[in-house]
Amino acid sequence: MTGKKAYSSDLNQMMQAVLKITQERDWAQYHTPKNMAADLVREGSEVLEHFIWPTNKEILADSSRLQEIADQIGDVLHALLLLADACNIDLAKISKSKTKISSRLS
Repeated sequence: MTGKKAYSSDLNQMMQAVLKITQERDWAQYHTPKNMAADLVREGSEVLEHFIWPTNKEILADSSRLQEIADQIGDVLHALLLLADACNIDLAKISKSKTKISSRLS
């Protein structure tokens, strides 16, 4: 974990908050690229669980389910932030790059 990389705007605030928790709990030793990649997949699977059987209409009509999905998406975001940090990847930079590439493909 570097924690020293400058991230952009709101992304920077999110990254710093997640890194602060990591530091306070002494979790950096576990936040290796392999571990964080596995955690990202695991958290993504927990999001997917909410979509397996209900219809889109049922999902969108269930505020309790939507809150659970939102909570799980927050976990995915945290895992993604920590994976990016472990790999020293600037998410804002790569997002801009991917957006440029995608816009050329359309």
